Amino acid sequence: MMKLTPKSFQSISKMLDFYSQFNPSPLSIKKFIDFGLNASEQKSFIFLRKELPVRLANIMKEIALLPENLLQMPSVVAVHDWYIRSFQEIIEFEKTEINSRNMHLAFLRQFGEDQEQTLGCG
Repeated sequence: MMKLTPKSFQSISKMLDFYSQFNPSPLSIKKFIDFGLNASEQKSFIFLRKELPVRLANIMKEIALLPENLLQMPSVVAVHDWYIRSFQEIIEFEKTEINSRNMHLAFLRQFGEDQEQTLGCG
């Protein structure tokens, strides 16, 4: 992952604005399970490559709407930083092809667990 400089932050902000204008795909538990059982690796990769930036951007925009006193809490700052880092890492996969072995998706599992636990702790 590249270091977050003012220039890269500006670029990420533009990408965040772009992706946040889209609505996430509705996904019920049944659809999620069916997709997991039947989708190929390629289909899963394509779905995630398109869907994750949209979901992350929308969540980050919602976090920005929190009251100022919450935005200054260390746990919220940490979660926001994780979202920025994850968004940045996912954007790097925007043009990656499925046959590329550069897919580093292990962070996604940990990503979700860390935010839920940290936000739950306050």
